[in-house]
Amino acid sequence: MLLLTTVPVLTLTWIAVQNTKASVKTQIIDANVTRVRWAVQYLEEVLLRFDDLFYSLQINDSFVRINEDFEKPTDGASRNAQLELSRLLTASYYSYSALVDQLSYYSHISGQATKIDNKSSGDISYPKTEGPLWKGVFEHPISLSLRLANGRVYALHTVNRFMDQRLQGVFYARVDESLSKKILEILGSTEDSSVFLLNDDLEVLIGHPKKDISKPIMQHLSSLGDAVDRTAVKRTSSHLVFFQPVDGGRLMVAKTVPLSLVNGSASDTAAVGLITGFVLLAASLVLSIVFSLRISRPIVELSESMRQATTPSFDKILGQDRDEIRLLQEGYESLMERMKVLVQKEYEQEIELKDAHLMALQAQINPHFLNNTLNLLGGMALAKGVPEVYTIARAVGDMFRYTVGYQHELVKLSQELNHSKNYLLVQEHRFSGRCKVNVEVDSKVLNTPIPQFILQPIVENAFEHGLQNKKDEWRVTVNGCVQRRGHIIVIEDNGMGMKPEELRALRDKLRNDTDTVKSRRSIGLRNVNARLQLQFGQRFGLRVFSTHGRGTRVVVVLPKDGQNTA
Repeated sequence: MLLLTTVPVLTLTWIAVQNTKASVKTQIIDANVTRVRWAVQYLEEVLLRFDDLFYSLQINDSFVRINEDFEKPTDGASRNAQLELSRLLTASYYSYSALVDQLSYYSHISGQATKIDNKSSGDISYPKTEGPLWKGVFEHPISLSLRLANGRVYALHTVNRFMDQRLQGVFYARVDESLSKKILEILGSTEDSSVFLLNDDLEVLIGHPKKDISKPIMQHLSSLGDAVDRTAVKRTSSHLVFFQPVDGGRLMVAKTVPLSLVNGSASDTAAVGLITGFVLLAASLVLSIVFSLRISRPIVELSESMRQATTPSFDKILGQDRDEIRLLQEGYESLMERMKVLVQKEYEQEIELKDAHLMALQAQINPHFLNNTLNLLGGMALAKGVPEVYTIARAVGDMFRYTVGYQHELVKLSQELNHSKNYLLVQEHRFSGRCKVNVEVDSKVLNTPIPQFILQPIVENAFEHGLQNKKDEWRVTVNGCVQRRGHIIVIEDNGMGMKPEELRALRDKLRNDTDTVKSRRSIGLRNVNARLQLQFGQRFGLRVFSTHGRGTRVVVVLPKDGQNTA
């Protein structure tokens, strides 16, 4: 009886412990593989932003003139080139301040280096072009390379003449330390594990803890090169190594986890399982003895009674036994069914949680990726001699960045106006030769705070409902000025206009917020008017004037100080 009780419990306990150890190891490996993949995705986005930074500088018309002036022997041309270069670098530095904390350009022609950071603007030096930062710069063009110099990571890009590939200069930017912290955070660096970011020469750019990667691991990574296009796992005598190249081998992400940590985690879990198994075994022995006595005693008494009885009631006893077995079976089946439902529900919740996490990560990366892609396409179009495509791509890219980039309740009127200008630029190219746009805004009103997406819906209404059905020339004007009652922005078109009853219904809609007008025009204007009044009070908002067949004028009234005066 005891053997029948203990042997199954011991066997099941041992199997469960082995399965648990294997499951823990698999979870550790899967978690680290996922972290490495996330780090690679983040680094690919960073490299795209560096490409965008250097490429936008190189194709800038001012930069082309700067290099031409550097080649002139006169001091005046050189000074003008230096001033223009400082302005160009300063603008790019502040545009990418989240990416770099120092931006420099070394002119190979003059031997001067111009540096821009948060403390200086246009410092000039004559650096020694030696050391790891300058490796290979004078031998061949370098599109983008990350290197370690003076304990900091630098991104480097050479500028070469198109015809003979002669070196003209070098852009080099010092990477902001927040990016290093972000990479370590994504990889999940701990005291037990080690994480490394290596460049295409397998030089350690970022390491935690700060020590060189071991020689056996380095030899293994050197033999692989960029042959691996996904996260790979290598087991050495003492570590698990997770690694994956970034952007065709420009970088390499590597993470090492000691086997002792993996086995230790599995062993701890197995120890808990063994302890639980022995506790259950002891409990089963005690319970088997107790239940055996409780069951055997009635059976013995019943057997003695049946032996002494002359007419035992076998049918009744058999019926009771079968009924109890049936109840036990039904109870067990009901329990298993409930457990199955609970396990399925928990599994579905876990899958939904993981899907939500991945969707959130993708939503964070994709807007930046799409914006960088638009800028890259625009730069390629400009390089191919199609400036119109570059202009439109840049305008759409700016609109996209404005749409996803600002999370504040209020923006400056100048930012909202630039967004509307980009929309008007696209429409001008779309209806080339037919549409004329004029924007004149007093500089005194440009810093006026305004809710985001106020002007562009009004401008869009002018095209959709005013100009769409007009056959003659289209005109759209945007004017801004300061008046006694506040800052005034006027958007006017020479479109079809509105009939008196339509204008009256629209004004009632804006004034009373009723449902008498249900056109798309009223929905957009009502939304804008409601947001302005909610932000600044009932005195401010939209004023609409229109003459049928002549056009529509929409006046936006804003407070001078941007405060709610309700």
